[in-house]
Amino acid sequence: MSYQGLGGRTFIVTGAAGGIGSAIVERLVKEGCRLIAFDSHADNLSRLTGQFSPQQVCPLIGDVSTEESWDSCLELAVRQFGSINGLVNNAAVGGTDFKISEMPVGNSTGYLESTSGARFWASAPHFDNSLDKESEARSSTSPRSAP
Repeated sequence: MSYQGLGGRTFIVTGAAGGIGSAIVERLVKEGCRLIAFDSHADNLSRLTGQFSPQQVCPLIGDVSTEESWDSCLELAVRQFGSINGLVNNAAVGGTDFKISEMPVGNSTGYLESTSGARFWASAPHFDNSLDKESEARSSTSPRSAP
């Protein structure tokens, strides 16, 4: 049995071709998940996804900070797997010279809203909420402690 009943679920993993991202991909595949491996580094992404069948992992080269890449990601996930159950938002933004400590305080919220989060949530109708339904069912049958 897979951890937390994740087997058969579909996830998007951003930053999939890096060290942490590839470990996430490998673990989720081991748990029986289907994935869109989303990254901007084509060579690393190809090496990673070449280890798995297309029924397990579909690669997508793109930039998480662009609407076009998110549109492509969501279209691929729905076309390939039918629905999306979740997102592992692991992509780094800002490049290798980016220092969050040097970002002006007034820009931090706008910067984060302009990356993948805002586009992801705007596309929520593509996501299958079955994990939420299962969680609600488990919590409604679990004994609750008194306040």
